[in-house]
Amino acid sequence: MLWDGVSTGLPRHAERVLVVVEMREHEDLEVVLRSSIRLLEPRGTWALLLVCGERNKTFVEQIVKRWSFVHLHCLPISNFSREGYANFRRSQELLSWIEGAGGKLALFLECDSLLLRSGVESYCSYDLVGAPWSWEEDATCVGNGGLSIRRCEFLRAALAHMQATCAGEVASPWPSRNEDICFARAAADLAADVPSRKVAQEFSVETIYHPAPIGCHKPWQYLLPSDMQRLLQIWEPAD
Repeated sequence: MLWDGVSTGLPRHAERVLVVVEMREHEDLEVVLRSSIRLLEPRGTWALLLVCGERNKTFVEQIVKRWSFVHLHCLPISNFSREGYANFRRSQELLSWIEGAGGKLALFLECDSLLLRSGVESYCSYDLVGAPWSWEEDATCVGNGGLSIRRCEFLRAALAHMQATCAGEVASPWPSRNEDICFARAAADLAADVPSRKVAQEFSVETIYHPAPIGCHKPWQYLLPSDMQRLLQIWEPAD
């Protein structure tokens, strides 16, 4: 049986909120949730916000049915298009749900991402943190959205700067299908508190290898198999 310490460890409201948006009956969802919650410190100070759809509502409810408290929101759709997902991640609705859970900071986690070890709290003072992209200039290279920390105050300022609609739609030159690049560019424009490329590598790995990151986002798409093996060796999975 997977580790069940989360069942009594989730507060109703917290200033830090783990946010997972998943519309599929994803086979890794429960492992990702349990393993990640176990590594979030201090224990019992992170709320959980889950967003699902009509197709996977029952599946998600079964996973969390014995957990102490989960902010579970079901959207009246079965799935997102790529742009629809990006819009939702930029939407006022999602931000209001995070703040409704008490959140001043959100840790976004996708099912192709994973926390490998504890230490997230060391990065919670930044406005925006995510794995760096190898192809971006230094000013806008930090912020991959698969595993990312974003402060709510920054999100509001960034959405206003993008002139995003309430539904999260943006006009050119903002890349509508890449919400994380939008926030990275807004952070540069607004002189937000964002770590250096080097520090961001220590937080999360995607396109650039680091030997001991806090987490990763689909590194198998970019890294050598030998690098993947090294990352798995530091993973602290739930029992």
